[in-house]
Amino acid sequence: MLPLLKKLFFFSTLYFASLQAGAQYTFSIATDLNLLHHFTRNESFTAIGQTVYYQLHFSKKETAYAWVSYHTGGKFKNDLSAVATDSITTPQRLSFTASSRVNFSHISLGWKHYFRGGSNEEQTWGLYTTTGLGILFAHVENNFNKEFDTAHYQLSQPLLKGSATVRRLTLDLGLGTEYALAPSIFLYGELRTWLAASDYPSAYFYNNNVPRVLLLTGGIRILFD
Repeated sequence: MLPLLKKLFFFSTLYFASLQAGAQYTFSIATDLNLLHHFTRNESFTAIGQTVYYQLHFSKKETAYAWVSYHTGGKFKNDLSAVATDSITTPQRLSFTASSRVNFSHISLGWKHYFRGGSNEEQTWGLYTTTGLGILFAHVENNFNKEFDTAHYQLSQPLLKGSATVRRLTLDLGLGTEYALAPSIFLYGELRTWLAASDYPSAYFYNNNVPRVLLLTGGIRILFD
């Protein structure tokens, strides 16, 4: 998962860098820490993450970006039951707890537009939006506190034990603000969300509407011109 993410980010950054070299656009490198909350029912958790940003400034107001982000594992538990498929099986019903852990990694390519200020504005604060398309890598691991044969029991909630990496396309939206700390150095904060842009079932999740997140970020952007 991580090697693929690094390759995608490397080649997208290389592409933006080639544009910058050919047309002499300015660019920025940024990084932030963020707090992620996943609020899908039965799969709610909070995690800490980091984003590494490459931004290519076509003008003061318009910027293309590429980012990659990683997050710590989020944990949650659910109480489930399993019913015997045969009347002679004993016991007829089992109650158990499913413990889950999810790690999100994400890559996004998109556009940043300043409504106030600009990429090189050092006299006043800026306000901008980001819109992009991304690939989410969700590594999920499920464990049950009781062992039983799934050939003889049907779970009340279809859920696979074990681990897998689930991939989803995402629509990535954000609202941000920034302020110059020093020449070419900016402090920024963003409120982001990722919306699922592809929908296919995965028995490793309780719900198929993953992701459903809000992220609050804070970081530093360095402008190179």
